[in-house]
Order: sequence, then structure tokens, then C-alpha cells
Amino acid sequence: KGKTPWPKHLPQQVEAVRELLAIGPQTTDTLAGHFKRKPEKGVSQVLAALEMLGHASQQNEFWELIAN
Repeated sequence: KGKTPWPKHLPQQVEAVRELLAIGPQTTDTLAGHFKRKPEKGVSQVLAALEMLGHASQQNEFWELIAN
């Protein structure tokens, strides 16, 4: 359905998740659903890294980018 493969390398994974979050707040499940084979574990890891770096935050189930 136009879903893209989950990138193999971390920098591209981070960029892919950031681009999707730039559209607006989304759940981990929704973010993973944009990719083939729904890589929930990989998306969760990227979100955790973005949160630790202060680039994303979670409100209830929804993740959003933090404006720098």
C-alpha cells in the first residue's frame, strides 16, 4: 500500500521517525504502521533515543517532537 521498508541503519531510522513526527503526534503503533512488517521494536528504540536526547516526548500514548 505504499509502505516503505524500515531503514537498515540507525541514522536513517531516526530521520524516518522524525519526519513522521513532524506531521504531528502519533503512537508507536501508528509510526510502525507506516513501514513494511511494522517494526515496533525498532521504532520504540528510536523513540527512546530521541526522548533521552530531548528531541521527543510522550503524552499518554502519543509521541511528539520537541521544538528546539
